[in-house]
Amino acid sequence: MSRHSKHPRYTYTKGNIYYFSRSVPADLRCFYLKPRITQSLRTNSQSRATTASKVFASKLDDYWLGLRLKRLDVPAAHLLVVDPSTKLSSLPTIEEALETYGAKALLRWKHPSLGIVSPLDFIPLAENSGLIIPIGNWVIKTACRQIQEWQKNPKTSGLTVAINISPRQFFQTNFVNEVLEALEETGINSSLLKFEITEGLILDDVDSAIIKMKKLKRRGVEFSLDDFGTGYSSLAYLTKLPLSQLKIDQSFVSGIGHNARPSIIIKTIIAMSKNLGLEVVAEGVETKAQFDFLEPLGCELYQGYLFSKPMPALEFEDALA
Repeated sequence: MSRHSKHPRYTYTKGNIYYFSRSVPADLRCFYLKPRITQSLRTNSQSRATTASKVFASKLDDYWLGLRLKRLDVPAAHLLVVDPSTKLSSLPTIEEALETYGAKALLRWKHPSLGIVSPLDFIPLAENSGLIIPIGNWVIKTACRQIQEWQKNPKTSGLTVAINISPRQFFQTNFVNEVLEALEETGINSSLLKFEITEGLILDDVDSAIIKMKKLKRRGVEFSLDDFGTGYSSLAYLTKLPLSQLKIDQSFVSGIGHNARPSIIIKTIIAMSKNLGLEVVAEGVETKAQFDFLEPLGCELYQGYLFSKPMPALEFEDALA
């Protein structure tokens, strides 16, 4: 019998000892100690361990949530699509004149038993289960209906809505038709709908990606290349893709003032975008120093906590008043 056999395979109670089998990732693993020894260790090292224990607890919370998410079956995960608590929040996109240009739609899910679930957790679940396809279709239709609603108000009639598109969704054979149906159903100005795609998506099948993008571009849909510079960037495909916008990844923006290289990369991306006739969006702008660096270079659009956190659509509208 294993020396751990009298303990549950996974046990986690805050403030108590953690017991894990070897199947748990190494950076989350700790082992059983006799109570007397454990108490002594706690007494002697409590002050030094405070920071380490918080880091450990945070990692453990993430791991435990991962376990619970993996136990979700398809009907339970389907709540993400049908549950009325599933919402699209709006992250404002700000013009250089500090006027609101539009919003990026961000999916938020409150699971009935898990509570608020991070997109970093449920999007991989949706990808693996195939639910990303109905979820993605729901997001597109919801974004179109939001644009339709905003077009009724002169203050919001010109606002764009940008949404991320999953590679699995994008390469569905009926993807273009699904989008066209949503546009037809709502009758919106299709140039206000913007799809954000990644370099990785394009590289999965460049030729097919270009064909789909051109079909939607002819209908007026705009495309933005997300996280530019973090993947396998190729200047060759930039000249072929029907893009209207490049997004500077927040990892570069956060490095402004701390490292010369991110600043050089940002300058290069902005100059290149200008030459190609593309708009530039800086993601993750959190300080005035970052904005003051970007603005003179000709960066046109900004997203980040310096301007606003994501908010429900109604709060977004109220903020514009």
